[in-house]
Amino acid sequence: MTSKQTISTAAKVSTIETEPALVIVDAPYDVEETEQPFGKRWGGEIMTLTKEHLTALQEGKLVAVDVMNEYVVFLRLQVNDEGKSEGLGHGG
Repeated sequence: MTSKQTISTAAKVSTIETEPALVIVDAPYDVEETEQPFGKRWGGEIMTLTKEHLTALQEGKLVAVDVMNEYVVFLRLQVNDEGKSEGLGHGG
């Protein structure tokens, strides 16, 4: 499954096909033993969003997530043209 991502620069706008970086799963899985849904990975963590996190997202704030002391992922709530929440999503 691929998705389209639009990349804008001062010079041009282009759309590229990308693999999804955010999916919904029913339960955690052993990332070292399975290749679903992203292919083999070398580690995984479970992170829990609280009601406070969800409220902050609904207020237009981002939630910064530390990933294995090496990366930071910023989560935001996708909103429609009227500024209403549409759900969690991936995008730049």
